[in-house]
Amino acid sequence: MYLYPKNIAEILEFHVIKEHISSRCTLARAAQEVLTAVPHTDFNRLTAELSKVEEVMLLINRTNGLPALAHEDCTKAFKILKTGSGTVDEKGFMAIRQLAEGYENIYKFLHQNRELCPNLWKEIQHRPPEPQIVQSIDKVFDNKGNIKNSASPTLAAIREELQRKRQQCDRIFYKVVNRLEASGLLADFKESVHENRRVLAVLSSHKNKVNGIFHGSSGKNMVVFVEPPETIEINNEIARLVDDEKREILKILTELTLKISVYYPVLQEFEDRLVDLDMCKAKALFGIEVNGCIPAVREHPTTLRIVEGFNPVLLLHNRQREKKTIPLHIELSRHKRIVVISGPNAGGKSVAMKTVGLLSMMLQSAFPIPVSPESEFGLVHSLFGDIGDAQSMENELSTYSSRLQRMKVMLRRMNKRSLVLIDEFGSGSDPELGSAIAMVFLEEIQSAGALAVITTHFNKIKALAAQLNNVENASMLFDRETLQPLYQLQVGAPGSSYTFEVAQNVGIPPFIIQRAKEKLENSTVEIDRLLVSIQQEKQHLEYQKKQLEKQLSELSALKENQEIKIKKLEEKLEKQSEINRHHSDKLIWGSRFSQLVNAWEQNPISSNKKSISQKFWKLLQEKSAENNRKRQAEQLEKKEKTSKNLKKLLTAPVQVGDQIRVLENNLIGQITDIRKDKYQIRLGNMMMMLERNQFVPLSNKKGKSTTSEEKRNTSPNDVSDVQN
Repeated sequence: MYLYPKNIAEILEFHVIKEHISSRCTLARAAQEVLTAVPHTDFNRLTAELSKVEEVMLLINRTNGLPALAHEDCTKAFKILKTGSGTVDEKGFMAIRQLAEGYENIYKFLHQNRELCPNLWKEIQHRPPEPQIVQSIDKVFDNKGNIKNSASPTLAAIREELQRKRQQCDRIFYKVVNRLEASGLLADFKESVHENRRVLAVLSSHKNKVNGIFHGSSGKNMVVFVEPPETIEINNEIARLVDDEKREILKILTELTLKISVYYPVLQEFEDRLVDLDMCKAKALFGIEVNGCIPAVREHPTTLRIVEGFNPVLLLHNRQREKKTIPLHIELSRHKRIVVISGPNAGGKSVAMKTVGLLSMMLQSAFPIPVSPESEFGLVHSLFGDIGDAQSMENELSTYSSRLQRMKVMLRRMNKRSLVLIDEFGSGSDPELGSAIAMVFLEEIQSAGALAVITTHFNKIKALAAQLNNVENASMLFDRETLQPLYQLQVGAPGSSYTFEVAQNVGIPPFIIQRAKEKLENSTVEIDRLLVSIQQEKQHLEYQKKQLEKQLSELSALKENQEIKIKKLEEKLEKQSEINRHHSDKLIWGSRFSQLVNAWEQNPISSNKKSISQKFWKLLQEKSAENNRKRQAEQLEKKEKTSKNLKKLLTAPVQVGDQIRVLENNLIGQITDIRKDKYQIRLGNMMMMLERNQFVPLSNKKGKSTTSEEKRNTSPNDVSDVQN
């Protein structure tokens, strides 16, 4: 993405977001790559990056989170493995082991959860772990990072001999210590170690009474350190063995370095994958923190729709202060490419404009953003901004001259793939002349077909915006009763700057405000009053609309509840009728069986009893056949009812916000967008496109909870019946 001016990302506080996300990285390289991230315009690359972040968000929500990605820095070890010059030390091999083991854990985790993260798994599946790396290192090192005795037979022999010599030296040394201690020649701490040799701590006053090699004295020369002659020879043997041990360890490490060096390309790929996953994890954690998502991204910037959007810098700041943040709703489209925002100072105009730019930069850097899933962003190829004071002392340019300089660059380079952000449009010069130039600039931006968000206080610019095609006015709402801004953007009408109201709120004396009003032309005052009146009327209409929608929703809910009650009563009556029929059948069959029992008891003749037995058996067969017919009829009726209910649900009307059940896997999701015969479904933090015959609704009203009846009608068994 082309950015102009160069500091536009800093003005929009993009660096604050990058620093916040980088702090969540566990790997230094991942944190650095987040800090250096820039928005780009490669659509395929961007969608791939966003899908990975979205899948990590889903994994965090659905599982216990990704396995640990942290490992010690392998840079030094990699340099040795790559060039073949030198030997990797113990610390380097431990870092390599952590890397290989960490990658293996991630590989197994993604394989187990590959249905939740198909893109992550597809990217990693071609590079399975290399267990030989960990096995080779474990043959040499123990779990504390120390080289094992079994690393080589020679090392085992050296260490065995070394242990024996040290034990022998200890026995000799203790005898000397006990003898000299009894003579009162030693200091309180008796002994010390110097250059890996045990030495006696002899009082300086008795140094001539103790033979041996002098190794120095204490800071105040109160104690001298002497190696007794009895241990000199064995200490020399120990020193030779220690040197042999070091040479053998170097030989072992050199052989291991040569063995592991063949895996250098694989290890480098392991680290690249873990760094990429660490970045995705940091982004995902940020997305969860700000309740963000990955909205739809279009290759062409014909649409930019922000629903329930927040400026993440402001959101995080307000959370620390336990202050509410007002969401932004704004849309730029093919038929409304420019929005001109007006309203009071400190009312949120600049924040709204910056939010549009910041969210676009974040999304095109593959960062999740705090918006509703219904939002939609087109891929912007260039971002231009004229925000804040750009006075240049070095080039001797005034603020207004600098603004004109920026506008010159914008006019030359902007096109249909550009997003333009201009704050306080027309200001910095004489209001009449400045607004005249700004009006021409607005016409040029409109002709270029760029998307733009512009803030202004000038009525002439607001009037021009109302006349131009593809340009729409918007205003930040203001409460005249409390004299406080509401920070809500209302699209469709320009707003007043509420100059006098803001002045009154900050404590300007009333007589000064009145004198200022008297100096204004009547037409200016009338225009401002008209804008205020329009805004108030629109607020009133919005309130009435919400009240009507609320009443309609209540009526719909009441109607639905009545329908449910009626249906329950019908079911109850039908159930009672079935019980009555069942009892009647029992009475009839009971009477017939009772007659046969009585006949059996009253006829002692065996031939008669045989006849009765045959009748009894025939009656049992008749009853069994009737029961089978009833069961078959009930199963058929149940199947027909289930099929009818499911067909009804498959053809039921649905809308954005409805909950649905996916037929293929029985997962419950929510419709976020409808495009002709395709439906965009959100499953957790994952988005997918489905056709209407691939899901059934759980509710027919937006936001309505699923009823028990609907749950019965869309049970997993029913879903499998439909698929069959």
